[in-house]
Amino acid sequence: MKKDEKKEKAEALHQELEKSHTVVLSGFEGITVAQDFELRRKIAQVGAKYKVVKNSLIERASQGTPLEPAAKALKGTTSLAYTQQDAVALAKALTAYAKENPILKFKSGIVQGRVVSMADLGAVASLPPKEELFAKALFLMKAPARNVAVAIAGVGRKLAVVIQQAVKEQKFMAAGTSQSKDYVSLKRVIDWTFNPMPAESREARARRFLDTLQASGQRIRDFPAAANNLEVGSSFDGHKTPTSVQDLLGAVPGAERDALSQYYQQQIDKLEKDFPTLKQEFPQVF
Repeated sequence: MKKDEKKEKAEALHQELEKSHTVVLSGFEGITVAQDFELRRKIAQVGAKYKVVKNSLIERASQGTPLEPAAKALKGTTSLAYTQQDAVALAKALTAYAKENPILKFKSGIVQGRVVSMADLGAVASLPPKEELFAKALFLMKAPARNVAVAIAGVGRKLAVVIQQAVKEQKFMAAGTSQSKDYVSLKRVIDWTFNPMPAESREARARRFLDTLQASGQRIRDFPAAANNLEVGSSFDGHKTPTSVQDLLGAVPGAERDALSQYYQQQIDKLEKDFPTLKQEFPQVF
């Protein structure tokens, strides 16, 4: 495969991984054509996608996405199953298939952007279908107080515990909720500086950002003041992004702003680790 073709494939997969809140990496040494066809069919039935990709391409494409920490040191043949829709449905499909076909081995992955273990994936798969969850939740909200108490003592109580734990661990999101468009745009603005594609320009772009902060007398960890100096880039998803990061920050809800601040700080930690000389060159910024 030519270098340009590899770059295009990495960028295309990177864009898909950015949009997918649930990604499962598996190994399948020795799978037959019939088994592979059945696996693809089951994954497609739940609205998810499936690909077999080289480990080096997965690692490169995952840079700057929630999958990045789960896509390191992969060995053997690796497949990706990913979705922007129902994480529970995909987890159920994969775990059910693996029980019948032990040849499929779970390696790593993320659910709602959180790195999960095999046990975590099993816990997500054990959740009731989202339609059942919503139906029971609606019943509890509409029922009289005494009926609510009875329900909570039985199935409702178990359901409440499962939902509370899943939300606490960020294993799934409620129906109709999603990251706002401004949140997604601002996260890509951060990645434009800290995780550019190709990765070879990462240090140069970070250095340009540090130069700007030093000239303005700002500290890099002072979010959102420092973040307002980030480069916006040309466009995202075919739509031009506001030229001011401040415009995006002003539109992002408080909870999402906190999540962005945390993500921004993580990128700085990675920058310090990967390029320690930058901290020496820009002591006033760090």
